[in-house]
Amino acid sequence: MNSPTLPSIAQLIRSAQQALESISTSPRLDAELLLAHLLDCDRSYFYAHADDQPEPRLQAHFQQLVSRRSQGVPMAYLLKTREFFGLNFEVSPAVLVPRPETELLVETALEQIPKEQKFQVADLGTGSGAIAFAIASQRPQCEVIATDRSQAALNVAQRNAQRLHINNVAFRCGSWLEPISEQLPLIVSNPPYVAENDERLNSDSLRHEPLMALTPGSDGMAPLCLLFPALLSIYLTKDGLC
Repeated sequence: MNSPTLPSIAQLIRSAQQALESISTSPRLDAELLLAHLLDCDRSYFYAHADDQPEPRLQAHFQQLVSRRSQGVPMAYLLKTREFFGLNFEVSPAVLVPRPETELLVETALEQIPKEQKFQVADLGTGSGAIAFAIASQRPQCEVIATDRSQAALNVAQRNAQRLHINNVAFRCGSWLEPISEQLPLIVSNPPYVAENDERLNSDSLRHEPLMALTPGSDGMAPLCLLFPALLSIYLTKDGLC
């Protein structure tokens, strides 16, 4: 029997949608995804159970999630997952939220990696491991070395390895190339490139993500200026040109 004091699923979604209209371009979708996450159901469930009243504990948790979303916290952090290259990743505030446009980097890398041969590639600054695991899943004969200077980020990546049952990724803690001793045929990276004084870092969509994954400091090009000479030195030496 319904309680006259508890809102229904339909009312919860409607109220949350209104609360999120100023922060989200898809407020109803956000509201439904958050409630589906808490109820462990598909969004289609709501259409047949619009009048159901979730228990007060779940309603309170839902209101907390809506409040955090209204403050700009990314949906991926609230849902604790993000899809990337067909894989479902755990994400947390310790790592950057994987972006769809980064899939282009994976596609470009895959073009260089033979499908049925052993191969090695490094992903520098791996974060959640999205790039590393996308490559590893498509090239099971490839050994991927994933580095990150943040142990917290590597912890997330290691949990994703277990979550996705991917065994051809090795993790090394360290900054950029520091943990790499091998001469590898391919290195990929999506380094931070936003200058620390860029006003976009204060936007609702970015201010909740790890700062060191977004900006290297005053010079947004600093990581590239560090990596390019080091990589050039490695490959010139490898080819006997210096």
